[in-house]
Amino acid sequence: MSRITMLLLLVFLGACTSQAQQAERQARQEQTDAVDDFVAISELEEVELIRTIDRFEYDQLTDSYVIVTTRKKYYLVQFFGRCRELTTWDADVQPDFRYDAKALHAGVDTIRGCRIKTMYEIDEVQAQELEQIGVAPGEERTPTT
Repeated sequence: MSRITMLLLLVFLGACTSQAQQAERQARQEQTDAVDDFVAISELEEVELIRTIDRFEYDQLTDSYVIVTTRKKYYLVQFFGRCRELTTWDADVQPDFRYDAKALHAGVDTIRGCRIKTMYEIDEVQAQELEQIGVAPGEERTPTT
């Protein structure tokens, strides 16, 4: 294969990769915008802390939002900006900071090293609706803990 052919092939592959990455970024942004709209339309009220007693679980919605589940309640949690640590499991994640071992506090505590900006109490139905944002029919979202 000549150098010119190889160079053209590399340029073509680079352009395809760039377009795929741009489409992925746009899809992530649209999902985040949809969650922002859900918060505004549902007029969710912010809470300052989530009582966790001993532990909690979370499901990632976007790079900016997770749903935190405690024993009996559900919460929508927003981070300051994108939390890349949610999708990069092999990354060097900072240890979580807890102001109080039995609660999560907005503006102070972290999940996977990402600082919590706001938290909203939601019910189970709202949690299910949020989990379906951006999921194609027949596709399932994989939970994280």
